[in-house]
Amino acid sequence: MKGVAANVAGGTHHAHRAWGSGFTALNDLAITALALQAGVCTTTTEGEDEEEDVDRVERVAVVDLDVHQGDGTAEILSAANARLGGPDSPPFFTFSMRTFSYCLLIAVLQHD
Repeated sequence: MKGVAANVAGGTHHAHRAWGSGFTALNDLAITALALQAGVCTTTTEGEDEEEDVDRVERVAVVDLDVHQGDGTAEILSAANARLGGPDSPPFFTFSMRTFSYCLLIAVLQHD
């Protein structure tokens, strides 16, 4: 399956696996990426009642364009890469482009 999705609401990239952060309890970007990779997503077409399974996605790229780093997304997906793919074939790619960091600790991303 190939496709593109976008979340322009922003802000939910600060919640970590074990705690909320940045006024956010859930990291919807990481949850969606993990669900797509696990193949547990469904979709419905507008006007229809029937759900359709979404095929498992092999790789997910998260491009985070915000004024500061999505540290929660980086932490969650880096841990998932270590569990699921290892350094040679990670299922998740994270890229964070920011103008300013509000914290001194920056999470490890593939490209930052």
